[in-house]
Amino acid sequence: MLDSKTLIEPILHLIQDHLDSWIQAIVPLLGTGIAAAFGVGFHAIIAQARKRTPPQESQSEKIDQNKFKHAITAYEQSVLTNSHIAQIQIIDMPHPLNLLEVYVPLHLRSHSALPYTINLIYEENDEIPDSEQLLLAPSNTHLYTDNTPILDKDILQHYKRCIIIGDPGSGKTTLLHYLALKTAQHTLESAPCTPVYIALTTFDCERHKNLFELILAQFEHFGDLPALSARLQLAMKAGQILLLLDGLDETRSSTPARNTYDFLVGNIKQLVNRYADMPMVISVRKAGYQQRVKITGFNELEIMDFQIEESRTFIENWFRAYPTNQKEEKIKALTGYLERNVRIQTLATNPLLLSLIAIVCERQRRMPTHKAQLYRACIDILQTGWDTSRDIARSQTFTQIALSRLYEEIAWHFHNQKKRYFPLDELLAVLQNYSQTSHMPLESCQQFLNQIAIDNGLLREQAHGWYGFSHLTFQEYFVTQYIIRNQQQKLLRQHFVDPWWEEVILLYASSTSDASQLLSILLGQHRQLYNTDDLFHTHLLLAGRCLGENPRVKQQKLPEQIIDQLLQTLQSTPYALDRERIASILAGMDHAHANHHLLQILTAPASTPDHIYECVVRAIGYAGNPSFATELVALLGQSHIARYKRIMLARALGILQETHTGKQLVRLLVNPKEDPFVRQGVGMTIGQLGESSALSALIHVSQQADEHTLVLQSIAFALEKLGGPQAIQALITMVQNRLLDSAVRGSSIRMLGKLHARSSIPLLETILKDREENIYVRRCAALALGEFSYAEIPVPTMLALLHSKYVETGVRVSIANSFATLGDPRVASELIEVLLNQDCHIKVRMSVALTLGFLKQREQILTLRSIAQEQQHGDVNLYTCLIVALSMLGVSTVINDLVDLLLHPDIAHDTLPHIVNALLIQAEQHTIDTHAMARKMVGHLQVVTLDRYRGQCILKVLCKLRVTAIVPELCLLLAEPAIDRTLRRGIADSIAQLAQDDETAQSLAQLLPASDIPDDIYLTCWIVNRRARKNASTISEKSPP
Repeated sequence: MLDSKTLIEPILHLIQDHLDSWIQAIVPLLGTGIAAAFGVGFHAIIAQARKRTPPQESQSEKIDQNKFKHAITAYEQSVLTNSHIAQIQIIDMPHPLNLLEVYVPLHLRSHSALPYTINLIYEENDEIPDSEQLLLAPSNTHLYTDNTPILDKDILQHYKRCIIIGDPGSGKTTLLHYLALKTAQHTLESAPCTPVYIALTTFDCERHKNLFELILAQFEHFGDLPALSARLQLAMKAGQILLLLDGLDETRSSTPARNTYDFLVGNIKQLVNRYADMPMVISVRKAGYQQRVKITGFNELEIMDFQIEESRTFIENWFRAYPTNQKEEKIKALTGYLERNVRIQTLATNPLLLSLIAIVCERQRRMPTHKAQLYRACIDILQTGWDTSRDIARSQTFTQIALSRLYEEIAWHFHNQKKRYFPLDELLAVLQNYSQTSHMPLESCQQFLNQIAIDNGLLREQAHGWYGFSHLTFQEYFVTQYIIRNQQQKLLRQHFVDPWWEEVILLYASSTSDASQLLSILLGQHRQLYNTDDLFHTHLLLAGRCLGENPRVKQQKLPEQIIDQLLQTLQSTPYALDRERIASILAGMDHAHANHHLLQILTAPASTPDHIYECVVRAIGYAGNPSFATELVALLGQSHIARYKRIMLARALGILQETHTGKQLVRLLVNPKEDPFVRQGVGMTIGQLGESSALSALIHVSQQADEHTLVLQSIAFALEKLGGPQAIQALITMVQNRLLDSAVRGSSIRMLGKLHARSSIPLLETILKDREENIYVRRCAALALGEFSYAEIPVPTMLALLHSKYVETGVRVSIANSFATLGDPRVASELIEVLLNQDCHIKVRMSVALTLGFLKQREQILTLRSIAQEQQHGDVNLYTCLIVALSMLGVSTVINDLVDLLLHPDIAHDTLPHIVNALLIQAEQHTIDTHAMARKMVGHLQVVTLDRYRGQCILKVLCKLRVTAIVPELCLLLAEPAIDRTLRRGIADSIAQLAQDDETAQSLAQLLPASDIPDDIYLTCWIVNRRARKNASTISEKSPP
């Protein structure tokens, strides 16, 4: 039998929750004043009622606290063993994976509302963006404001209640599962409570009167629910329950989705009012949340895309947890595949799609050969597969085939206009037109857009009034499908030289039933459609890239003809860019005919020019084709091959990442009769391979008294890559051996810093203090200490040495630089003392000034200003460092000083990079007259006596300023032979970054024949020509002459 409080309390809650709405209803009848008085009186009555019903339960009626604790413990154990929470098994994976073994920490940022403009990466309205550029700028980057991301494990430390917002597959559910598991394990410091995880797909308005009923239902197997209810509410009031609500917009209720959403939001608000101290985390899809009512009182956090390092970590975790053979080989194969395919890399920023890519690779036992099939699989999972696998039903107004046709129409329309993002009114017009000409009636185009954005996110609003596909890759895929379905392949001919259409052409080649006609046109062999290539062999190279997509080609001789022409051009072209691109295409296509000829080049080093041999070897490494590994390592062991070529072979093996070559590499490394330069390259390669089996051999070589310095330096590098206690101890031993060259010991010290080897800190401190020790070694020790945390290192010792005039200047400079790396403001006051000490060496004071800038302590601005004013007519380099520091602290008034100092002839070369960095920061953070600054700098470039390094620094700033109006002047400088050759190479690179017009491309082409830097001008001309996009394919409708 329940006590009186248990009976009355729910009634009081019900009255209190609905009292305000009842009062609003009677306002028209009684008037505002009487209704308000009635409300105040009723609240007082409720308060009195609560006072009159204290918990006076008898001992027999009171729930045993121990039983409640037992129920909580049992529930936490059920969370840890619940396969739906503790395991990952998406789509139709044959084996589940342990979530905590696979999980990669997510970064989140405060969610920003949709912007009102699209922040395209191109500035001029008439400039069309390169599709590669757009891929490198993820579609959601323009949504983020400049706020610091936080890690998933820290969100409860910062926020009591938050809403996790993300696109489909971004990791929202996995994040909540992770929080549930870590909280149930009591290993999440920011949440020392019990997690209650609820998938809101289990909520049903017909079964559950409110959300609390669903919360209570989680404990139905762990005790008497009426008895547990009161204790659970007490725990919720005390903040001892972490409520995790997953999928606010993904309910399975028969009630319309919006009604269910609104009902849940109302329930959540009631829980917040009733249990103010209870932490809550809710997940919701971005599109669904943007279109519906917000929940006040919650911090909105958006999950950020995976960066490339996080994608790599995910792949490593995935395959190490997956029950499969050759785990490390598969990890390296997939990570290499991502690095070589920018478009696949953009898909891999989404954890769900990355999981799918991993599953596909595991099933096929190799990397996908047809990207179109992989894209289709990704689209299918977003359209239906993901929801189906989680038993989530959404309203299906149209079939998936009909939707795909509509996506094709949209993609085709806007891709022809070279639009990555498109305005709403134009999109609605496309939808309306399609609705009228197809059997797909759309009653409300806007409502339809809202729904598909919520359901799968393939097409969504990117900014107010602007839409776009979630990935440019999907747009290109749908364009390709449109071309095939509507037989529009003839239209591709006009786009052969347009980079915007390259991926579409490649996808078409791999998707069509026969690519023979496309390839023959590109090769200039088609009988009716004659085609001439351009300066950059664009058509030939595009044919080679199409061949690399593994197309179906019914004209059997055509692939070999393409390969032969590529090989001929590789041998004959005078330009490095052509050689690099052709070698990359040949190595990447994995065609038997191409592989045969590439091996011929490799095995005939004496008859192959160095420049061709180098680009072929490098291309083979980056292509990731394992079939070359055995041949490469065999060639590496042949001592008659020139040293330079053998070093290139070693580097290629390091890039190729084939671990089965490890034993042969170790044999070369330990052979003292081998060329030490080659052995150095081999040692670096072993480190890149991460072969732990080579550790004993590395340690053995490191202990040889007469070992070559170059070899020992490469071993230090390899030991750092391998890591672990044995590697650390080997590095410490090398540091302690004073008979070794100082360069080797210094390198070993820096590796210890990179490894964060705490056991080495006492040794590093001893070395730093030892006046008899080599200065270079001591400087390395100082810099290595900066890699640790403030609490770990001997700060008092370092400060004492920094102050001491008896310590060598170089060592003191390195200590100051170490504090800059450390970035801890607690040393600021000590650094100011050093800076004010005029007896201190000027270089030490310069380093200290720069370090104060890195520490970001704005309260030091007045002090630094004062010192700078005193120093204005003193040492110009110290004054420069003070101005740079002020700039780093956000002082915008120093911009003109920085420009003048960059051009000052007495500024030391090692100070110039700091000025450049400060100017780049100023250009990003403040409104400045970029045109005036650029003109001034170009004027100094015209001075023939300008030293090379200062000129390169000026060019770096010019590129950052993005003033395209100076391009004609730079072209004139490029043609001036009196200007330093190296500086002109830098000018060519600057033009490549700034120019975007056909006129500049033509001017560069005219400079080519007589230039002494043809490779640089050719590369610049190619880049500018691609950006200009004004050349047309020279296809004629007649037979070749």
